[in-house]
Amino acid sequence: MQVMLESLSSYLQQCISEQFFSAAVVGIAYRGERCTKAWGRTKVEGEPAQPSHLFDLASLSKLFTTAAVLRLIDAGVVSDRTRLLDVLHVSDPVLSQQLGSITVSALLTHSSGLCAWYPLYTRQGESFEGILRHILESSPLGQGVVYSDL
Repeated sequence: MQVMLESLSSYLQQCISEQFFSAAVVGIAYRGERCTKAWGRTKVEGEPAQPSHLFDLASLSKLFTTAAVLRLIDAGVVSDRTRLLDVLHVSDPVLSQQLGSITVSALLTHSSGLCAWYPLYTRQGESFEGILRHILESSPLGQGVVYSDL
């Protein structure tokens, strides 16, 4: 298995040098045996990547989210003009006012005004509305296209 990982080295190092990404970690598990290897740095001039590093896979989730939303549109459950508040029940009137104009289309095209990223994992155990309130207080809705994981 180590040989298989080594066969990826030149390709992954080329991708890193061409700045497609700054680091990669690949693991293979087969019949109870495991082998992992890391290439690159956590960021430009950052620390070397380690096999234990975790990566944000938010972009990968777009494939599944988009497919799910398109199926809902196809089934007539929602449309691209459906307001977020029509599917997301929010009891806080301030949040309702702030989110009132956001549509499914705005979320899919990153034009909702939501901030690019938020460390949701730091707010475990808090209510959804409380977290959403904090997000909008910390980073009020903006204008234009902002690539957003939220």
